[in-house]
Amino acid sequence: MPKWHDDTEIGIRIRRLGYQVPFEPSSLVLHYPGHSDPREGRKRHQLAEMARLLLLWKYYPFLSALGSTVHYSFFALSGSRRDPSYRQELWAAWTMLLKNRRKIRMIRHQWRKTMPLRHQSFHTR
Repeated sequence: MPKWHDDTEIGIRIRRLGYQVPFEPSSLVLHYPGHSDPREGRKRHQLAEMARLLLLWKYYPFLSALGSTVHYSFFALSGSRRDPSYRQELWAAWTMLLKNRRKIRMIRHQWRKTMPLRHQSFHTR
């Protein structure tokens, strides 16, 4: 599974639990290179898009995730006329989503169980 957008995922989790995530323009996040930091720009872009789709499917409403996936698929297919490798990337993205469907379903189920918690105010004492 791609390991990108983990900082975004943490922010989404915090917000969905009812907390605020302030924006600090002077903050600095250090990302250490690892197995998810390929040197090829095209491969890096592909991994980032796959991670973005996975993030959408885990935490966003079903129709939003589906719409973004269809949108991504449309542009991948339209780009495949110029570069056939886009079809391979699209296939890889759908394969990744299908392989991780149980994990995605489990995460979505966990979020549904915490729904009452997310609607409580954690800022009042």
